[in-house]
Amino acid sequence: MNWQPLGPDKVKVNFDGAFKASTRIGGIGVDIRNAAGELMGAKAAMLQNVTDPFVVEAMAAIQALDFASDLVS
Repeated sequence: MNWQPLGPDKVKVNFDGAFKASTRIGGIGVDIRNAAGELMGAKAAMLQNVTDPFVVEAMAAIQALDFASDLVS
């Protein structure tokens, strides 16, 4: 799947999470691009004492929404 241009007033938010059960450590990554595909911002974070991969993905989604809200406000 290739990136598709967005409308001029839109941004695209991508996020993902990773989890290692043996250490209970997770990581998240977020990137936000404008309608031209240019990077507006990126963020990565480590999460400690995580119980499962679903928690990491949920935290990644929350962080992505917060970051996008801060960037475009």
